[in-house]
Amino acid sequence: MDFGSGTATNLQVSTDGGTTWTNATTATIAAGTTSVLVRTPVTNDTIDELNETFTLTATTTAGTTSNASAVGTATITDNDPTPSLALTGPATINEGAGTATYTVTLSAASGQTVTVAYGTTGGTATSGVDFTATSGTLTFAPGATVATFSVPITNDTTFEGSESYSVSLSTPTNATIGTGVTTTILDNGTGGGGSDNDTPALSVSSPTVAEDGNFAQFTVSLSNPSATATTVSLALAAGATNPATGGGVDFGSGTATNLQVSTDSGTTWTNATTATIAAGTTSVLVRTPVTNDTIDELNETFTLTATTTAGTTSNASAVGTATITDNDPTPSLALTGPATINEGAGTATYTVTLSAASGQTVTVAYGTAGGTATSGVDFTATSGTLTFAPGATVATFSVPITNDTTFEGSESYSVSLSTPTNATIGTGVTTTILDNGTGGGGSDNDTPALSVSSPTVAEDGNFAQFTVSLSNPECDRHHGQPGPGGRCDQSGHRRRRGLRLGHGDQSAGLDR
Repeated sequence: MDFGSGTATNLQVSTDGGTTWTNATTATIAAGTTSVLVRTPVTNDTIDELNETFTLTATTTAGTTSNASAVGTATITDNDPTPSLALTGPATINEGAGTATYTVTLSAASGQTVTVAYGTTGGTATSGVDFTATSGTLTFAPGATVATFSVPITNDTTFEGSESYSVSLSTPTNATIGTGVTTTILDNGTGGGGSDNDTPALSVSSPTVAEDGNFAQFTVSLSNPSATATTVSLALAAGATNPATGGGVDFGSGTATNLQVSTDSGTTWTNATTATIAAGTTSVLVRTPVTNDTIDELNETFTLTATTTAGTTSNASAVGTATITDNDPTPSLALTGPATINEGAGTATYTVTLSAASGQTVTVAYGTAGGTATSGVDFTATSGTLTFAPGATVATFSVPITNDTTFEGSESYSVSLSTPTNATIGTGVTTTILDNGTGGGGSDNDTPALSVSSPTVAEDGNFAQFTVSLSNPECDRHHGQPGPGGRCDQSGHRRRRGLRLGHGDQSAGLDR
């Protein structure tokens, strides 16, 4: 390994002062001379080692010497450089890896025992919190070239971002050392050895709140705490379903006056349009006033959007939807119209009024029903549907009234509401048609005037003939027989002096 084996191949003898050499394991000193040369090859290895020695023993086998043998010691001086120790390890490590392993490698095998100390130093990562401070000594037996050690990594649930520590070597023996290694601990799902991801997800709660003039309170949360503060901007908007109106109509406008933030679980509130979740915590409260109106409406929604402006979250923004439950009674529909209408009015107008404005579309059907008045004769049967847009409170419709020349007295029909949506209904209205010059909207008067003609007659023994007349016809309701002019009234037979007119007749002759 270091020198020849001592066989004839590896031992050479010269008797001429080194001019010639012969492989041999014996040497002869000629008579009259005093020495011979003996040599063996020395190996030039690459192993750093101490100066080494070996011996040549010469034992007399022929001739006479005062001592039977003699020993010479050769020293081999090493010419190999001191090997260097290189430290390698992960540039990044996932927090969930458990340990980070480092390797120390000798640049070349050594013939000596090599030792080196190693240790960790905190940087942005803190020993005892993010990793375990580690130190020790590595020993390389002669010929060994590789040794390893590990540093425990702490896995927590707090998002800390990238944090670094360093590892270095020191106080080597029989070697030199190189530079250290810096390792960055990651907890965002990347880095070697694991997949731990503590990056917090941002969320906003979706509260349900009564329309009582108090507040809709949202919780803006992180899924797990962060080592640094997280700041979000806050914005209110109408919801997608039954959208509520902002600007103080249904909820606050989103200005600092109408948005309040609490970082102490609601003990104190500050007007703000941004919120900061402190390091190590996971939530803040945000509230906005809800308006207690008097409008019946569907449950309405609006949103709070939180957008990350400082700090790290896995999602850039989050939205919560608040639902306002309405507390207003269903409005009622009241029908009003004329109690009496003159036959000459042409139409009778009816008004339907909501007791309060509604936030919903309100519909209601209306229709007429004959009484003593007959549809198609005294009035036109009328029906339909009224629609109140949100906020509207009044709608009207009309019933056509038939104007004829027959005296019928007072005749009535009724008007009612039915099948309402988003409202209740009250009682109907009865309208009496009058044709005696009274009643609203006109002055028609069909009351007949009685008259008798004044004939001139010759004194010839014949008759003087008078005509007893009504100015316009009247009907007899008892017999239900209309005259040629139209319907009967309610008065039955009319009394006439000395003469009875037939049903519906306007005149009769009287001979005398």
